[in-house]
Amino acid sequence: MNQLLTIIPDIIQTVELIQGEDGSAGAVKRWKFLLGGLSLGMDKETLAINDDARSVTFKAIDGDVLLLYKAYQFTIAVRDGLVQWTILYEKAFITAPPPDAYAAFAIMV
Repeated sequence: MNQLLTIIPDIIQTVELIQGEDGSAGAVKRWKFLLGGLSLGMDKETLAINDDARSVTFKAIDGDVLLLYKAYQFTIAVRDGLVQWTILYEKAFITAPPPDAYAAFAIMV
């Protein structure tokens, strides 16, 4: 995903490996990105890589997303030429919006 820095530099500002080995479960990366005109950040841990299912699961462990959601996890799966993003989240408070902006971000990348 570091290639995204060169492909869409107007959206992805920085990606930094802060723990573990890149491309491995347990790795943690710090992302800085633009979303809705705001500069935001997220530390995300790679929870699982499933080569057979062609999927990767990530979990937010720090950053702006956790201001709205107690838990935020997403899985990217590639099947038959299609990319499927699945977002699992728990609102931090009752009036927190659904993560539509993050879903739109997924479409952009």
